[in-house]
Amino acid sequence: MTKVISTLWQQTISGPKPPSAPVRLRDTRVAREAELAEIERTLRSGRSLLVFGPVGVGKTHLVDSFASSDAFYDAVPEPPFGHRARTANPGAPVWVSVGAARDRSLTPLGALLDVLPDVAVDVAAPIGTVRALVLDGLRAMSAGRSLVVRVDDAHLLDDLSARVLSGLARQDELQIVATLREFVAGRSPWFELWKDGVADRLDLQPFSRAQVEGWLSGSLGGSIASEALHQVWDASVGNAFQMLEVTASAVRSGALRRDSDVWVWSGEAPLSRRVIELVKHEVAHVGAQGRRALELVAVARGLDRDVLERIVPAPVIDGLLAEGVLSVRYRDTARDVRPDTASSSEPVVRLPHLQCSPMVAEVLLEMASAGQRREILATLRAVQGDLGTQTGLALVASVAASLECGLPETPARIVAALHTSLMAGRCPEVKRMASAALSMLPLGTPARLDVLAARAQAWRFLDQPARSLRDIDQLREEMAATEVDSETYVRHIIATTEIVMAIEQYHHGDTESALRALGIAEVQVDARLQGNVPAETALQLTVARLVALSCAGRFHECRGEATAIASGPDSLSVHVLPLIPIMIVDLCETGRLFQAQELVQKHLGVAVAHADTRPWAVAEILSAGFLALIGLGEVAAAEGVVAMLSGDGAPFNVERTSGHLIRGGLATLRGRWSDARAELHAANVQFAISDVIGLSAMTLVSEGLMAIASGDTAAGRELLSRADAAPSRMYSAYMQAEIRCLHLDAAAWLRAPDLYDQGLGLAEWAAERGLWRVELDGLHRAVFALHGEGRLAAGGDLLERVHAVAAHIDGRRARAQLAHVVAMFSCDRDLILVASRELGESGVWLPLSQPPVALTRREQEIAGLAAGGLSSKEIAERLVLSVRTVDSHLSRIFAKAGVRSRRELASVLHVQAPSAALGR
Repeated sequence: MTKVISTLWQQTISGPKPPSAPVRLRDTRVAREAELAEIERTLRSGRSLLVFGPVGVGKTHLVDSFASSDAFYDAVPEPPFGHRARTANPGAPVWVSVGAARDRSLTPLGALLDVLPDVAVDVAAPIGTVRALVLDGLRAMSAGRSLVVRVDDAHLLDDLSARVLSGLARQDELQIVATLREFVAGRSPWFELWKDGVADRLDLQPFSRAQVEGWLSGSLGGSIASEALHQVWDASVGNAFQMLEVTASAVRSGALRRDSDVWVWSGEAPLSRRVIELVKHEVAHVGAQGRRALELVAVARGLDRDVLERIVPAPVIDGLLAEGVLSVRYRDTARDVRPDTASSSEPVVRLPHLQCSPMVAEVLLEMASAGQRREILATLRAVQGDLGTQTGLALVASVAASLECGLPETPARIVAALHTSLMAGRCPEVKRMASAALSMLPLGTPARLDVLAARAQAWRFLDQPARSLRDIDQLREEMAATEVDSETYVRHIIATTEIVMAIEQYHHGDTESALRALGIAEVQVDARLQGNVPAETALQLTVARLVALSCAGRFHECRGEATAIASGPDSLSVHVLPLIPIMIVDLCETGRLFQAQELVQKHLGVAVAHADTRPWAVAEILSAGFLALIGLGEVAAAEGVVAMLSGDGAPFNVERTSGHLIRGGLATLRGRWSDARAELHAANVQFAISDVIGLSAMTLVSEGLMAIASGDTAAGRELLSRADAAPSRMYSAYMQAEIRCLHLDAAAWLRAPDLYDQGLGLAEWAAERGLWRVELDGLHRAVFALHGEGRLAAGGDLLERVHAVAAHIDGRRARAQLAHVVAMFSCDRDLILVASRELGESGVWLPLSQPPVALTRREQEIAGLAAGGLSSKEIAERLVLSVRTVDSHLSRIFAKAGVRSRRELASVLHVQAPSAALGR
C-alpha cells in the first residue's frame, strides 16, 4: 500500500527532484573526425585555415582537439612553399597563439604586440614596414621552423593586425589557423583569403541529434530517455556550449536525474551563470538603440523587420545583423494568414523575419522585468497593426508573452493560442497560459469554457487526472450558468466526455464507468438538440464507444460495426481517425495484412490533412502500419517507418517515449537483442514516471523477452512478472494478442517444459477470436517445442492445421513459418537450416539450442545472427562492431561449440535438440 501511495504522490506533486549527491559530468568529446582531418590536410598543403561558426558551436574546442592530437606534430607543410621552402628547418611547425579581444580591437596591432612585447613597431609606418618587423619578431620565436599563427576570435582583431597577418599568409611566410564568427566571412581581409585559395574555409556546424545523444550518454554514463534528449536538443539545437550548460544546470537542479540506469527529465532547468555571463559579454558593446532592438525581438520571440523599423532605425538593425547578434529568415505571408481569410489570388510575399539566437533570447527574457516586458509589448502593439493575422507558434509566443505580463488579450486569440499549443503537445505551456487567462477573463465569458477544456486536456496529458476532472466540473458548472448556443454546448459535452472516458479507463481501469459517461453525454446531446442529432455528431459518439470497447480489449465485440464505418460513406471523416489504428492492429492479428496496409495508405493522407486538429493521428497510423510490416516480414520497409517516426522536424506529433518501443522493435527484428533491450528499458523507466497511453504492459514484456534472449534470465523473469502485474488498458489492451505472443516467445527462450501446451493454448485462444496470424504463431511454437523434444509424432495433426491457418495469412513471414514447420516435420537438417534463415530475414529469430558449453551474452547474440545466415560484415554493421571483432568472437564460439564452420554452427544451434546438446 505504501508503494501505491508513493506512486500516486509522485504523479500528483510534479516537479524536479534535486539529486541526492552531486553529479559530475564525464569528460566526453564528440568525434569530429572529418573536421580534424580537414585541418591536418590544409596545414600539410601549406594553406591557412579559417574556421567559421556561431558562438558556442565549438570552434576553439576543435582547434584545441587538433593541437592535442598526434596529427599536430605531423602536420608539416610539404615543400616547396615559397620563402619557407628555403628557410624552414625540419620538424613540426611552431605555433604562436594570438588572442583577440573586443577591448583591443581599436588598438592598432594590439593583439600582435601582446605576443611580441620586445618588438618596437611604429604603427603609423607603411604597412610593408610593419609587416616586416612583425615577421622578424615571429621568426625569432620559430627558430627557423615553419610558423603557424593561431588566432581565436579573429573577427575581433584590430584592422592592422588582420591586414598584417593576411599579408604574411599571402606571401607564404606563415600559415594562419583562425576561428571567426560567420558574419565576417564576407569581410576583408578574410573574404579575400578564402576566395583566392590562400586559406581553406571550414564552416563548423552544430552537432546532430545523434551526436548530442552520444555526448549525453557518455557524459552522464547511462542511457538517455527520449524526453531528456528532446529537452537538451530543443534548448541547444546542437550548440556545444549550450548543450553542456543546459545539461549541467539540469543535473544540478534535479530536472535531469538518474532513474535506475536511465536519465530522465522532469521540470525545467534554470539558466546557468556561464550562459548569462556569455550573453552579457556578447551584447555589452551594443548601444542603447541596439539593445532596445534586441529586447523587442527577444520578448516578441521574433519580429518582422518592417515592424522593428517602426521603432528602431534601419541602420541600427543593419549593424546588429552585420555583427551576427540578430539573424534573418524569410517567411511567406501565405503561411501565416488565417485559412478563412486566405485567397488563392493573393500574391505570396516573402518577409524578412528577425530573430535572436535561442541562447541570447532566453537570457534577455530572463533579465527583463515584468514591467519592462509590459512596456515592450505595449510598444509593439502600437505599431504592429492587425494582430488577427498571427497564427501558429508566432501567435502562441505573442499571447504567452502578454499573459505572462498581465496584459489583456482578446478571447479569440487566447483560445487560438491554447489550441495551437495543445496540438503541438506543449502541455506545460497550455497549463500556464490557461491559468493566466482564467484570472483575466470574467465569469460568463464563453471563451472561459474553451480555456477550461484546454487546461483539462493538458492536465490529462500531464498525468494529473484529479486536476483534469476538477476543470471539467468547473467547465460544466460555468456552461450551465452561461448562455451558449447548441453547437458550443454539444462540442464541450463531447470533448469533456472523451477526457472523462480516458481517465476512467486508464487511471481507474473502469470501462463500464467510461461507457456510462458516454451514455449520459448521448442523453444530454439528444435532449439539447431535441432528437435532431446531426450525422457528424452521432458518428463522433459512436466512434468514442467503439474506441472505449477496443481499449478494454473487446474489439471482437464491435468488429463488424467498426468495419462498416471504415468502409462506409463516412470512412474519410476526421472523426473516424481514432478508430483506424485499432482496425489496422486487428487486421494484422487476423492475417489480413495487405488490407491493413491499404487502410494505412487510405487514411494516412486524411491524418496528414488534419494534423492541425489531430496531431497524433499520423504517428498512431504509422505505428500501426509498422506492426503490419512486421506481420508481413518486410523488415526493410519497417526501417523506413521507424525513420519517419524518429526524424527531426516531423509535421506531426510523436509520443517520444513510445519511440523507444518502435526502435526496440526494429532492433528485435534485426536480432540485436542488446540494443533492443536498452531501448525498451529506457521506455519502461520513463513509463514508470508517467504512462498516459497505457503502453507499460507491452514494453515490460518486450524488455523481458530481450533480457532473456541476451542471456539475463533472472532480470527477464522479473520483468515478465512486472508485466503480468501491470494493468492492461488503453494501447496495451487492444494489443493483448501481441503481448500474448511475446509471452510465448519468452517461454521459448526460457525453454519452458510446457512450451507446447502454451503454444497450443495461444492458438486455441486466437482461434476463438478469428486471429489467424496469432494462431499461426502459437502453432508454430508448439511444433518447435515438439521438434526440440523429439516428439513430433505426437503432433501429426498440427501440420495439416498449420497449412490451413497459413492459407488465411498474407506475406512472407507466414510462408516462412509454414516452410519451417514443414521442414521440422521432414526432419531434413538442410531444409531446416534454409527455413531458419528465411525466418531470420522475415524478422523471426528462434531460440537457440543449448551449445555444449555456455556462451557469453555477446557470443549468443553473434552466434544467433551467424546461424541465421548473416556474414561477418552484416553482423558487424548491425551490432556496430568491427569485422575483426566479430570474427574473433566467432572463432571462440566455434571452439566452444566444437564446430568448424557457420553451417555446422547453425546445425548445432537450430537443429540439435536441447536434450542432446546438454548431453542428457
